[in-house]
Amino acid sequence: MYDIFLVLGVILFSGFIANLIFERTRISSVLILMGLGFLLGPVLHVVDSGSGSVLAGLAPFIGALALIIMLFDGGISLPIFQFIRTIPKAVAFTGLTFLITMAGVALLAWGCLGWSPLAGLLLGAVLGGTSSAIVIALVEKAPVAAETRNLLTLESALTDSLCIISAIVLIQLIVANVPIYPVAVAGLLASAFSVAIVAGILAAIAWLFVLRHLAQKSVSYMLTVAAIILLYALVDATGGNGGIAVFVFGLVLGNARRLSNVLHMRDIYSMDKKIANVQAEVTFFTRTFFFVYLGMILNLGGLTWLLAAFSAALIALFYLGRRIGLRLTVPDSPDGGFISWMMPRGLAAAVLAGMPAASGVILPGFTELVFMGIILSNVMATVSQFTGPAGKKTRTKQEAAKAATARQSPENK
Repeated sequence: MYDIFLVLGVILFSGFIANLIFERTRISSVLILMGLGFLLGPVLHVVDSGSGSVLAGLAPFIGALALIIMLFDGGISLPIFQFIRTIPKAVAFTGLTFLITMAGVALLAWGCLGWSPLAGLLLGAVLGGTSSAIVIALVEKAPVAAETRNLLTLESALTDSLCIISAIVLIQLIVANVPIYPVAVAGLLASAFSVAIVAGILAAIAWLFVLRHLAQKSVSYMLTVAAIILLYALVDATGGNGGIAVFVFGLVLGNARRLSNVLHMRDIYSMDKKIANVQAEVTFFTRTFFFVYLGMILNLGGLTWLLAAFSAALIALFYLGRRIGLRLTVPDSPDGGFISWMMPRGLAAAVLAGMPAASGVILPGFTELVFMGIILSNVMATVSQFTGPAGKKTRTKQEAAKAATARQSPENK
């Protein structure tokens, strides 16, 4: 047992150190923690994280739990009216970018690897969306406009559902060898999102009245966590998107005071600040273990030079798809370069990587391509933190802060 606690302690301290490095250098804490996980798992084998291990089998559970905590945290911290103004652009950008990415990956896989169009679309679906957990962590302190932050947060929340539903539908089509019905797929997606949004709003309104009676109770935060876990499970069970429901739930809770002023409901209870404070600590804990875990389950055993080169081409394709989507939907964005490179893939892609083989669809190199896509997309998202326009803003602010400190020093007085 002491080995387990030793690893846990090292991981937590590493999370704190990774945050300090990020604040000083803009080197993403995501990559640092994933690197630590890769070192503890596949490299040193301190932790058994192979494809048949218990740790690898927990991926869907750990991924869902991390998603619940981080989407709730993202929701309570967003100003709702700024967010609502972003929705039309975010939906258009997300849908167009996802479709361009899927089509581009399918063409690339067909031309370079000889895969069938459906197999290429499957790879595009698995790698077509950004990771909510990683995007929220990266844009939280990025020196970009609030609209950019809202756009990227909403995109990452939407694409989790797009990836999962599209991948499942494509696997069924490959196995059954039946024609595609776009209208049926669109209806499935619309149903998942509408159920999630309505459930999230209704649950949040009900929970605000519950919180009024728990205002003096010390367990209000833990009961709120229980509520969002229950909400996620119920919405998922009814065919909706649990992640979107939790995000909307957090958005309404975090903006209860603003909404009550607009609706002239003065007696509505607003969320206690202690819930937001505890949530920040829980998010740090969850985020740290999530990224280390993601590094632990990375599997690059069958990687070849051809697959490595193809992975690099995929990153170029991701960037191109985002640039085209941005040009057509948000052409006036002041942070276009940052948005284009903010493409990190995460645990949803890692979990979906093994789904084709489990369903009897054997595609050599599929898993390795997905994991390389995760690694390289996170590298590029990290590089954009300090080499693009956002990085220039950061350096300007740092230089201004140093100059202000120098002016206030005793030697200059």
